[in-house]
Amino acid sequence: MFRPSVWLLLLLPACFFPDSLEHFVHGHGGGIGVPWNYRRNFFNPWLQHQLVPDILFTPPPAVLQMVYNNSYPVNFGTVLTPTQVQSKPTFLRWPCRGDSLYTLVFLDPDVPSRENMTLRSFQHWLVGNIPGCHVHRGTTLTQFIGSGPQEGSGLHRYTYLIYLQPKEIEFDEPKISNTSAVERPFFNLMDFAAKYWLTLLAGNFYRAEYDSYVPTLYAQLGITSA
Repeated sequence: MFRPSVWLLLLLPACFFPDSLEHFVHGHGGGIGVPWNYRRNFFNPWLQHQLVPDILFTPPPAVLQMVYNNSYPVNFGTVLTPTQVQSKPTFLRWPCRGDSLYTLVFLDPDVPSRENMTLRSFQHWLVGNIPGCHVHRGTTLTQFIGSGPQEGSGLHRYTYLIYLQPKEIEFDEPKISNTSAVERPFFNLMDFAAKYWLTLLAGNFYRAEYDSYVPTLYAQLGITSA
């Protein structure tokens, strides 16, 4: 259930105390990956690409640094191919502390297309109780799958978000395997974050459109047609 009061509390520091986000980020790893112009909002890709307000109320205060296949960095709207991002990122780093727990959310809000987002949002990966930046030691709720935009649906905004947890969480979300598309659509990010009292910390996103890998992914998920 959505809790407006929770989100109001999260937004107040950004609205009334401009330096509070910077202090919050610095308290979780020294401000790693937070360029000066991003902090000061002279350049804000989350607004430019309309992920705020499409799926978020406010941009993440820090940057999630990401690289796929040791070769393809993600940088706020980088265009990559489904072939390039078919496996988990080989590098993920955000302003983290070893004594804190985090949740990773990877989703596609543009399903089946950005012009017709009737299945928003589609889960691609969901991991909770991550100690520090060690994603492999977290609790996997939704197993990773790569990007699979339908042919002709244009560029999709594939979005990664990191949330700070208030404590270790016993999640009651369905466990989803990497061979199933069931339960992946209609993921409500706002409700999920409010349900577990998560605080948005970092994020990044890339864009991708259909290529020859997509039918392979559909076969893996048991999807017979796009």
